[in-house]
Amino acid sequence: MSYQEQTQQSSGTGPVDEKNATKDVRATIEGLPECREFFDLARRSGADKHFRRPGYITVFAPNDEAMQKAGTPSDAGAFVLRHVALGGKTEADLRLMQDLPTLAGVPLKVTKEDGALRIGNARLVTTDIPATNGFVHIVDEVL
Repeated sequence: MSYQEQTQQSSGTGPVDEKNATKDVRATIEGLPECREFFDLARRSGADKHFRRPGYITVFAPNDEAMQKAGTPSDAGAFVLRHVALGGKTEADLRLMQDLPTLAGVPLKVTKEDGALRIGNARLVTTDIPATNGFVHIVDEVL
């Protein structure tokens, strides 16, 4: 039983929603059916090791539709690292930023238009998916 489950049971708030069970970023992305292609690419390239690195990270995981539109990248490892930023950034944190450095060394522009938040060209589709070592946001374009 995880710490989250023990805490919720002992405080009387009821059972944990399995979708929100405490997992690291790697296990969280692996459990997202809409991001299967991104996870498989990260795993095959070995870049998924960064999803378990010490400290907090934020991953912008492209959905399968975005991955299909983009095609197969020539350097899968670098491709994955363009979608990973140091520090656990929630949507609220991102709204206060203008640039976000990635593990690939390429900063991403953070913009807001008509209330929608964009990272590079990508719109955040699902935000603030918690993990023990950061957050995952699902995006509709590759970065």
